[in-house]
Amino acid sequence: MNRLGISIPLIKYRYRNLVIADVPDNSFMFRLNFSTARKLFNLARIRRAYRQQQVTFKGRPVELRIDPTNVCNLRCPLCPTGASEHARKAGMMSTDTFERILERHYKDIFDIKLFVWGEPLLNPNLPAMVDMASRRGVGTEISTNLSVHLNDRTIEDLIRAGLTWLTASIDGTSSETYSQYRRGGKLELIEDNIQRIVACRDRLHSRTPFLEWQLIPFQHNEHEISSLVSKAKELGMDGARIKPLRLDKTQDGPDKPLMEDKQRLWLPKSQQLTHVQDLPGTSMLNMTCVFLWYQIAYHHDGGIAPCCEVFGDKNDFGNLDEDFQSIWQGPTYIRARQIALGTQVDGDKKQKLSQTYDPVDSCRYCTVFNKPRGTVSGFYGKMNE
Repeated sequence: MNRLGISIPLIKYRYRNLVIADVPDNSFMFRLNFSTARKLFNLARIRRAYRQQQVTFKGRPVELRIDPTNVCNLRCPLCPTGASEHARKAGMMSTDTFERILERHYKDIFDIKLFVWGEPLLNPNLPAMVDMASRRGVGTEISTNLSVHLNDRTIEDLIRAGLTWLTASIDGTSSETYSQYRRGGKLELIEDNIQRIVACRDRLHSRTPFLEWQLIPFQHNEHEISSLVSKAKELGMDGARIKPLRLDKTQDGPDKPLMEDKQRLWLPKSQQLTHVQDLPGTSMLNMTCVFLWYQIAYHHDGGIAPCCEVFGDKNDFGNLDEDFQSIWQGPTYIRARQIALGTQVDGDKKQKLSQTYDPVDSCRYCTVFNKPRGTVSGFYGKMNE
């Protein structure tokens, strides 16, 4: 049963004001539209395992991250891809690889986030991937800089394929402001793409994709936030969201200072618009990592990562050719969950770094989630509420 007639108005109501959140406010949309009895039962198992702090349990991921490509056409300075921090061979995911991943997980997942470290629209197989997921009752979401030359056929193929959600990362409402961070991007091209997507969606009488404007706040664009909602509506978009700024994405190892003077120059004046850790070992969110229980990430080459925070192949917990349950409930994931819960002793950091890299080091030195478990208080709210 398609419940988009219910979920779309609810989503638009939630986006009546400017949203401040790390991720789109759309999880209930996927749960409502793409649920089955099996998926709901699996979700209940995962929730129980997370709340009871189980490191082994019955249940599988309820959501996937799949990177169609780790290539990007922009050079954003605070992004590892934009900063050319290459830790994995560049490439595009094939439809065969995507099909294998989908067949493995589609009975248990509500949605697939088709983006991690690259620009998903650069992969010509993207419409086919969306269509394959839709036919198996799985929702799809992409986050794109949208500064690519999209032809009308690609736009129509994506909409007909059933793309559920499209987040356009646009860090400014004027060309001068936008180009300061999104280096290589063109705001005029983005606006043209949006207008053609809206026109095609209307022509096909489609309710999806939901079109969200995402802005990362900086000193140079903070003054344009007040005009963000009106600009999005002017282009025919469905909502706008502020994604708080982070400066820790381009770290080169756990001993590199989280904040360098040159990075601090990007910080907006409002502390509400940033995630900043001034001291080593502090966390961005005072909660236990949810990724290690709820989600799994696949890179374009079939490498399996614990989350969307790591991008090097040395961080892989396994690969597509291995038995999934042996990975998901295997020793590497168990140790990672123990680290997230604070039940495994880290040992001496300097001594550890002198040894061969361990994939769980990405969890051991993660600064996103609190270790051990703390009071859950995520950075999710709405302006003017």
